[in-house]
Amino acid sequence: SGLVCPAVIAVSASGITAHFAGNPDAQIAPFRSVTRVVVQRGAVDILFAGQSVPDRVDVPSAAAAMALGTAINGYCVAQGGVAVLQNLIGALPVSEGYDYTPWLALTDCAASYGLLGRDAAEALLQRLSPKDGSYLVRQTDKPTPDDRFPGAMAHFVVSVLHKGRGQHLLIRKFPSGKYGIDDGLRYRTLAELVDHYRHGRDGLCCELRENVFLLDQARPNDAGRIISAIKTRFAKLSAAAPAQSRSSSSSSLPKPASLESAVILSKYISTSTKLGEGEFGTVLKGVLTKPGQSPIAVAVKALKIGADDNELRKEALTMVNLDHPNVVRMLGVCTDSPTLQLVVELLPNGAINSYLRAHETSIQLGQLMSFITQIAEGMLYLEGMHVIHRDLAARNVLVGERDMVKISDFGMSKSSDYYTAEKRGKWPLKWYAPESIKFKKFTHKSDVWSFGVTSWEVMSFGAKPYQGLTGLQVHQSVEQGGRLDCPEICPDEVYELMLDCWTEDAARRPSFEIVRDRLRALSSVHKSAGSDYQNIYASQLVYDMLETTAELTVDEEEEMALRNMLTINGAVINPARLLLGACVCVGPYSRAFKGTYGRDPVIVKAMRQKREARKLSEVLAKIEGVQKAPHRNLVILHGPASLPDLGLVIVAEAVALGPLDAYIRRTPALTLDHCARFITQIASGLAFLHKHGIVHSDLAARHVFVASAAEVKIGGYGLTRKLNGSRHYRGLTEDRCPIKWVAPECLVTGSFSPATDVWSFGVTVWEILSRGEEPYGDMTGVKVISMLEKGDRMLPPRGCPMVYADLMDACWQRVPQARPPMAKVYETCRAQKAD
Repeated sequence: SGLVCPAVIAVSASGITAHFAGNPDAQIAPFRSVTRVVVQRGAVDILFAGQSVPDRVDVPSAAAAMALGTAINGYCVAQGGVAVLQNLIGALPVSEGYDYTPWLALTDCAASYGLLGRDAAEALLQRLSPKDGSYLVRQTDKPTPDDRFPGAMAHFVVSVLHKGRGQHLLIRKFPSGKYGIDDGLRYRTLAELVDHYRHGRDGLCCELRENVFLLDQARPNDAGRIISAIKTRFAKLSAAAPAQSRSSSSSSLPKPASLESAVILSKYISTSTKLGEGEFGTVLKGVLTKPGQSPIAVAVKALKIGADDNELRKEALTMVNLDHPNVVRMLGVCTDSPTLQLVVELLPNGAINSYLRAHETSIQLGQLMSFITQIAEGMLYLEGMHVIHRDLAARNVLVGERDMVKISDFGMSKSSDYYTAEKRGKWPLKWYAPESIKFKKFTHKSDVWSFGVTSWEVMSFGAKPYQGLTGLQVHQSVEQGGRLDCPEICPDEVYELMLDCWTEDAARRPSFEIVRDRLRALSSVHKSAGSDYQNIYASQLVYDMLETTAELTVDEEEEMALRNMLTINGAVINPARLLLGACVCVGPYSRAFKGTYGRDPVIVKAMRQKREARKLSEVLAKIEGVQKAPHRNLVILHGPASLPDLGLVIVAEAVALGPLDAYIRRTPALTLDHCARFITQIASGLAFLHKHGIVHSDLAARHVFVASAAEVKIGGYGLTRKLNGSRHYRGLTEDRCPIKWVAPECLVTGSFSPATDVWSFGVTVWEILSRGEEPYGDMTGVKVISMLEKGDRMLPPRGCPMVYADLMDACWQRVPQARPPMAKVYETCRAQKAD
């Protein structure tokens, strides 16, 4: 090759052949299959994927070992591999003809001159490449601390020409082990840092453009020329040869079918509504009707007039060979239309993020697990087809019939096992792996990172990741070790998998095969445990109400109400106006006393002793709307107080005749008119709460209190929550949940909304009309769960008017959106009462 070096390195599409004087040829496998390069005096050990013992290449000198080892490692990384360089030589003295720092030069962008003074560096820049952006990396013989960055030391300098003058920028190694320039981003290696500033100035005086080390013909052994030659030859051969798989057993990429073989005449397609629109095209809903075939619902991606069709052709070429149940299928292309059109199968339920948001309260955990497992199946298939998706996100996963999901949108995909983008574009940074953002490198492992974010979206019911942060802020957070928090419903094992997908080192991320297998195992665990309801029961997230009704009556929820209500309106009850009377109830969580507050009769609930240490500022005021806008059918909460003997207490309106369930049982002469009046008043109070954005979450006859024979009031605010603009909240089930009163979605997803109150209202109506009987009789919680899961419901009580039977049936619809809003329920009840 004419290189002045004891080693001559020849590059082919299948690897590197190294010729050394006096040594036999050594064939080195493709760059991307290298996992570790060990440089030592007289030899380079190269470990390939799947091997436990490395291959050794003998070399005549330490300098040759350094040159070969850094070259192989650098281009393994550059071409999407995961090699790690291990230097057992250390820095070579100048007397050995090669002063090189391999751990600095993982790629040629950071090839270093070693120790070099400021003046000498500037002279080199002016001599070798006197233009803005020319740079070199050098070591400093005086490590420099800085009070602005405690613990950081500057061992290296980037010298760069800017406006004809040399600028010298200290590179500090921080206590975290990462490198950075001033307040810029931190990187694990110097090569990564330098490469970052080669793609944008990002606060520097100018962008780093050309490393003069590679131009220096006077360097001993000419290591720079070796690296440059390898890069040039490999780039030319790679462009002419098919990409190689990391696995030696994999075949080369399948040859794409021509688009001509997939042409569909435009006359066979009729389009209707617009499904979406972008900068360059529109997606339309359509029907494909070929002669002799049944009509097929399709989505038609049509370019706008004048738009370049090159990218859409590339997308079609990527999709034409794809055939998997979890990948959207391309049906063909239209070339006789005014612009190129891509025709794909239509999935009626749209993107999974929108679908989950629309059906959040009815989606079960098992369905979410199925969704992400299917996505993993599709991505594993793409990996096997040597396709990097590059834009995996919930918005690009579509939902079909019977909970089938499919990966779509291959506009950014590449038919390769690795890809380095020429320039950055409008990239979805919140879904991208660090190496993709910093070095424009994309592999199947970068898709694994995106899969982790997509799984987070699914487990968060379509929530946006990193809400409120810009792409740059997300990147900075990720660089500092920040990750998305675990979604509320997400099992710990699934979140652990997400964290594995977000491992900074791409080599340590799981493959899609491992991801798929782990998800299958987790799904089988859920299936073996039974239904989603039974899983929750087995996990002790719910309890059998039959066995604990007495305990709950003795104020478990009221203790929670204390915790929730201590900061209502920012005011505290004046103890001087509070007069305590006799203790009327003692339970394991609180005690209740009669009393008066001014002239008003009240009930005073006292917390148990160990709760008194809680700071008021740590307690949420969850139902302040009840205080600010009282309603005649809601128990008034006066507020919290602190008493010397009792500690923290809550002061509530005293309701004369006690809980409704007990009142009904001791009043056998209760007429249907009385029942109708009570039902209507409960509906009125509940509709009022919903109007003010408040979900009661624990409505039952025991939490309705009788003020007189003509009036009832809703109380028991222990689980009540203000929605603050949301449609629902994810709540309790972390401790206990009254199975017989709550809606199915509360048991499965922990989701509470006005619709869940409507379900509970139906059960409360049943209690009233049955004259205080226990809902579901003597059935255990597990049996109730099984009954609900089958779609069965309680029969109307004996003598129940048909209007109430229909109302309960409407309240107990499986899908929350199918239940009537409480305002409509109230109107129905009021009309019945008038009748």
